[in-house]
Amino acid sequence: MINYKYSHCPKCGKKADKESSFIKCTGCGKSTYLHSFSTGSIFVIKGGKVMMAKRADEPLKGAWDIPGGFLHYGEDPRVGAIRELKEETGLDVKIIDILGIYMDEYMHQGETLPTLNCMYIGEIKSGKQKPSDDVSELKWLNIKKSVPNVGFSMVQKGLKDLKKWHEENENN
Repeated sequence: MINYKYSHCPKCGKKADKESSFIKCTGCGKSTYLHSFSTGSIFVIKGGKVMMAKRADEPLKGAWDIPGGFLHYGEDPRVGAIRELKEETGLDVKIIDILGIYMDEYMHQGETLPTLNCMYIGEIKSGKQKPSDDVSELKWLNIKKSVPNVGFSMVQKGLKDLKKWHEENENN
């Protein structure tokens, strides 16, 4: 279980009691549920290769990742994944399948946050490939080979599942 450091009500500011998955204000009675932070990411594929993004910032600066990031409040995961990919690569993509949903953790400001990661498979529609935002490099790697220095466990799991997906779908 993640140890949240929150101890005060976001509504009135009074002390809150910690429960297993929420905090409850001792003043106004508001319950605030603590949840996983949602992300959307896309494995962009082309000719048996997958686009990988080198992280320019912490956490895991210099590790390989896939384009994606945190969703905005109430944002559809598909829309957020496409938005994040455009911000990080300059490319417009079409999602062709959902790969899976994976749990992981993300270090932010000294706190470990649980993440719920929606991962898709996509193809390029248009745009010029250029690393930007929090990406220092983009590289196309063979789907069938292992990728060194992958930062997040969800990406490692996703790459294994992508390999299986590719084997099942490469003739379609």
